[in-house]
Amino acid sequence: MKFVTSQNAVLKALMLVFGGIAKSPEYSLVKIKADASSGIVRFETKNIDMMIKSSLVADIESSGEILVEFVKFTEIIKKLNQANEVLVEVKDSTLLIKNGKSKFSVKGASGVMEDFKPTQNANSSFKIMSKKILSLIDKTKFSIYPDDTRFNLNGILFQLKSKEEKLFLNAVSTDGHRLSFASLE
Repeated sequence: MKFVTSQNAVLKALMLVFGGIAKSPEYSLVKIKADASSGIVRFETKNIDMMIKSSLVADIESSGEILVEFVKFTEIIKKLNQANEVLVEVKDSTLLIKNGKSKFSVKGASGVMEDFKPTQNANSSFKIMSKKILSLIDKTKFSIYPDDTRFNLNGILFQLKSKEEKLFLNAVSTDGHRLSFASLE
């Protein structure tokens, strides 16, 4: 990924994203995805409650994407000289930012912000008494989010794990504040 634009354009797009995550207690840990293609640079971030996107028009020399720390990237952009253009480039999972004589680098990762997707192994099957399943549900149901507006928090995750030749069924739920965990052998 490589693009050229003004400091003000990048900052404006980042501030739109910042408005949505500023009140989040973990905002200093938030990652932002930068994706450049077809003359547009898109910024995207998400947390447990929402996803925020913004974009800007830029002169794109090569397309691509990267995931970097939001706070670091934003602080660098804020300090750049407004009179000079900003060159943003990705090399070897590092975001390079050039502005006049200034050069900065931010370590990044691939631009994939994947949601959790359950997997199923077709060869996995087991039998369990219904009382045991009900026990797991009873131990974890108190921390399920009660409203459908946060669909990713209103259920229980069941995982089948093996450890030291023993099979465990784990149940986990959260409402964003509390976390409950129960396990059966």
